[in-house]
Amino acid sequence: IGSEVKDLKVGMRVGVGPQTGCCNNCFDCKRGEEQLCAKKIKSYNSPTGDQNQPYTYGGFSKNLRVKAQWAFPIPEGIPPVVAGPLLCAGITTWTPFVHNKIGKGMKVGICGFGGLGHMAV
Repeated sequence: IGSEVKDLKVGMRVGVGPQTGCCNNCFDCKRGEEQLCAKKIKSYNSPTGDQNQPYTYGGFSKNLRVKAQWAFPIPEGIPPVVAGPLLCAGITTWTPFVHNKIGKGMKVGICGFGGLGHMAV
C-alpha cells in the first residue's frame, strides 16, 4: 500500500468493481462521475499503460493492483457472495436513484426482475 493511501490498511478486505481507473481530469471525473470517464480502465482485459501490469484480468487474476479510489472496504459482516454483486449490479442500479434524487418515501417503478431488477428492489 502506497504511503499516500490513508483509508486502506494491509490485510483489509476490499472489493473491486468493473472499473479500475479513470483519467481524473475530464468533466465527468471532476464532477464525481468517474464511471462515465471516456478513458476509464475496465477490470477485464483493458490495457493499463503500465509495464508491470500491462492488462487487467479482473476475477481471473492471481493478483490485482489497483489505485486506492477503486478498492472498496467490505465490512466483516458481509459475506463475499453478497458483496460481489453490490460492486457491479448494485452500483448500476443505485446510480439512477442518486441522479434522480430518489429518497425515503418516494415511489419508483422497477422494470424486470432479473439480475439488475432484483438488485434494485
